[in-house]
Amino acid sequence: MQRCYDFYVAARQVAPGETLTVVEIGSEEFNGAYRHIFADERFTYIGCDRAPGPGVDIVLDDPYKLPLPDRSADIVVSGQMLEH
Repeated sequence: MQRCYDFYVAARQVAPGETLTVVEIGSEEFNGAYRHIFADERFTYIGCDRAPGPGVDIVLDDPYKLPLPDRSADIVVSGQMLEH
């Protein structure tokens, strides 16, 4: 994820006062986490998972529907759930 951030996100300019919303699908901190990669003030980080736990901000009732408004995420990451 760090390489992805470095390549696609690090140099992105954000207007003063603007933040980018990062949504992580499968965010429970079990074998590592990505929140620290997006820790600066340019980002608002929302972690979503099927069960409560460290790193989870939203517990999903339905894993196929995110309880977020349309067009509310600027970046979506999912690095720890697809291997399952």
